[in-house]
Amino acid sequence: MGGPMATEALQYADLRQSTRFLHVYKPPKIDGDFTGKHIISVDQFDRRDLQILFDATTSIRRRIRQHDRGLLQLCAGSLMATLFYEASTRTDLSFQAAMRHLGGE
Repeated sequence: MGGPMATEALQYADLRQSTRFLHVYKPPKIDGDFTGKHIISVDQFDRRDLQILFDATTSIRRRIRQHDRGLLQLCAGSLMATLFYEASTRTDLSFQAAMRHLGGE
């Protein structure tokens, strides 16, 4: 029962826990440039990266309060894929809703 794919899946089953995964894969530091980088761990951020992130969210909040229609297409043509290592329906649905509100898929 199982086969090669089942065996491989079992080999990597423990990687679902984020701390175990990080022993296998070390994500790159953000270093002021979020382009093309996946957020895997808080260890990727330094103080400057967090300030950039907070400034961007403050700007988006301000635009929402001003009913800026341009936000509706901010992520147009973008596709979001999420991978959560812990089950969280609320978190997953909130990410999906945010992406759709910004015009993405």
